[in-house]
Amino acid sequence: MALLSDRHRFLFILNPRTASSALARALSAATDARPFPEAPVLDASGRIVVAAKHGTIRQIREAGLLDDRALAGLFKLVVVRNPYDSLVSLWTKLAGNPDYHALLGDPESWVHRKPGFADKLRRSAGLGFADWVRQEYGARAEAGRTLAMNMKFARGTDRRLRYERLAAELAGIAPRLGLPEGFALPRFNVTEVRQGRDY
Repeated sequence: MALLSDRHRFLFILNPRTASSALARALSAATDARPFPEAPVLDASGRIVVAAKHGTIRQIREAGLLDDRALAGLFKLVVVRNPYDSLVSLWTKLAGNPDYHALLGDPESWVHRKPGFADKLRRSAGLGFADWVRQEYGARAEAGRTLAMNMKFARGTDRRLRYERLAAELAGIAPRLGLPEGFALPRFNVTEVRQGRDY
């Protein structure tokens, strides 16, 4: 999913682990922005091609939801985060989040419709951070390949806001988004185990 404002002509791409849920809620409450698409887009086999929460501009285009002309008329923004910090948050969700792991028992859950996600959850269960990084990225590192953590969500956007200074960056574009005076970002969907700890 992204968030689309018809009145203010913006498309907010929800990048995982970047306060995107909190910002989407706040933008929806303060403007006419609405979820886009409203539900996950599935292919003929039932696999997700545009996620209900974290879709990309490329997926939106390829699914035929917006064409290049429509996209060109929108101010496209995303929040990006320090990749090391993002990696720690990803590990906490995959290796030990009981809510995610409970969904493995439900074959209708999104964890089974998102390609490869259920397998990734199973592989990650109970692993310490160093072991998890070796398992998930060791072969890539040994082959000399790099990882662009935020790029599939950031590609095609006009503005990349930094998670680490999100309030200040939002204040700088508040008029462009149609945000009211005194707009504040709420706390929502916080990875509690991370509180007070950085990577």
